[in-house]
Amino acid sequence: MKVVETEYEAKEDEEISQIAGKVEEIGERYWTDKETEGELKYVEGQVKIRKYRKAEGKLERKSKQGEINEKRIYESEIKRLEHEGAKEQVKKMKEFFENRKDNEGFDILTFERNEDGMYVEKYIEVKSTKGDEGTPIDITATELEFAKENVDNYYLYRIIKSTSKDGYMKKINGKDLLNEYIFIPTTYKIYSK
Repeated sequence: MKVVETEYEAKEDEEISQIAGKVEEIGERYWTDKETEGELKYVEGQVKIRKYRKAEGKLERKSKQGEINEKRIYESEIKRLEHEGAKEQVKKMKEFFENRKDNEGFDILTFERNEDGMYVEKYIEVKSTKGDEGTPIDITATELEFAKENVDNYYLYRIIKSTSKDGYMKKINGKDLLNEYIFIPTTYKIYSK
């Protein structure tokens, strides 16, 4: 058997590895607004997502379902603003999403019109649970503090039964979040005296 030597292109392998490291194709169910206006619908398919998020100075893996739902809500908000012709707001949304800092206190910066027809910032935190509405969700101290400081512009988009066809989304504004839900601390940071 004769072995034929070929030139090895290391550059191509490096480029492929970099791309594969940044983008992951996931065949999962996710929420989308493809067929309905402004409402999210549960479908199956593939979506390109960011695999990691920064939290408290370190990279941590996000759940696939949580990341997919976050990305879909972001895309739905972009689509809504593009339909309204809000080019400047779309630009700001994209800049924020691509350059989010550690512990912003929310996942998605978007915009909505106030009573005067002017666009105001809207902050969305996305939380997904596989269980029903009685399933508790985790919220960080930073997220809670941000909700308190921005109560009029803060929304929690909660995806309930996120891996089920019976799943649905509940939008909770900042006032309702702070007045109608109980917050129980479950972890503490311990420092030496």
